[in-house]
Amino acid sequence: MYRRVAILAVVAVLALAACTTTKDENTDDDGGGPAGESGESGETGEQERTTRGVTDSSVTVGGILYGLNFGGADVGAAARFDRANAEGGVHGRTIEFLGAADDNSDSSASLAEAQRLVRQEGVFAIVPVTTASLSADFMIDENVPFFGWGISPAFCGNEVGFGFTGCVTDPELERGSNAFGVVLAEHFDGDTDKSVALIAEDNDAGEGGLRLLSSSVEDQGFEVVYSEAAIPAPPATVGDYTPFVNELLTSNEGEPPDVIMLTVSVANVVGLSDALQGVYDGLVVSPFYDPRLVSNPAFEGQAILTQILPYEYADENALLGQMVDDIEAYDEANGTDTQLTLAVAAGYWSADQFLALLEETGEDLTVENFLAAQEGWEYEVEGVVGKSSWPQNHDSPVPCAAFSIVEDGAYLPDIALTCGEVIEIPE
Repeated sequence: MYRRVAILAVVAVLALAACTTTKDENTDDDGGGPAGESGESGETGEQERTTRGVTDSSVTVGGILYGLNFGGADVGAAARFDRANAEGGVHGRTIEFLGAADDNSDSSASLAEAQRLVRQEGVFAIVPVTTASLSADFMIDENVPFFGWGISPAFCGNEVGFGFTGCVTDPELERGSNAFGVVLAEHFDGDTDKSVALIAEDNDAGEGGLRLLSSSVEDQGFEVVYSEAAIPAPPATVGDYTPFVNELLTSNEGEPPDVIMLTVSVANVVGLSDALQGVYDGLVVSPFYDPRLVSNPAFEGQAILTQILPYEYADENALLGQMVDDIEAYDEANGTDTQLTLAVAAGYWSADQFLALLEETGEDLTVENFLAAQEGWEYEVEGVVGKSSWPQNHDSPVPCAAFSIVEDGAYLPDIALTCGEVIEIPE
């Protein structure tokens, strides 16, 4: 794998010299009309055609990830690209994937990697992006498409960032999704006469997440009795979770709530789950689908909220089964043993979405044509990834979610991917 990445990096550097931004000289057939009338720019008859990373036979891409939380996203992307290449590529072009660099959740490192990929490696697009530290400013300025899990504001409010879940974290907190409320209601067979407590970490992301999730469940008729960004955010550590658990257990007029949602990082999910074990009989919900956690007895009975269909449905959904087959084929070819995590799935569907828009663009591949092809385009993996419509989903989330339940140290299907609506978030 490392040898392959190194070879592709050399190819990309050589290609950069030949395939940067070029100009096509065009004139009207009749020679009489102004250039602008034939889709050209300016009075010189020149139309910008950015072919960075593009040859007649290949397209070069590379990714950026946060390894601690999203390690494996590069494997998911590579597995999807491998199948595309085995099938002949897209419009005769195979995908040259340079792997994904780890930014260690550092915004400066993330920017440096984006600059390296574009200016030194000459990538056409950045795929996958599974980090919350990447700013969209550089990609907007350089007109670089990027594809990933839309978990950061970089995927919102611009024409170059494509999240397979849309714009999930609207920086203005004006729009959100009621999907959590919808699947929670379905879990309780439509009974929404229940109380919900939500706890997050003490930072802007925690505060924003609470507003989005509270609005989601309230939209479906649940009562939010507690919503606090009370947990010290990493890198701070918590020695004793008892005070936080006591607040949760008395939040419903002195009684425990029916549901507790833990919207915190991995270490705090583990700590709170351990502290709740044996003292709380209601439903605990968390967003961490991770094979490394499922065997912990503290997670027994928890509901796991995901934005895409989890692997447990692979036998029921052929498209999800294809992803599992592709990852197994990648492992066999590379001598690896990949754990099936959400990060792997995020990389896979990021690559799949990129390939879909590449197909939509057609043979005449330029950055300009690629971005223009999104107008009226839709992306969906039926039953696995909810439908997104473009360019609308640059500004709104894909309102879909699923539930799994932890039972006997394994994830079991509970609620298949279910889609609600985009909702306005009250101030």
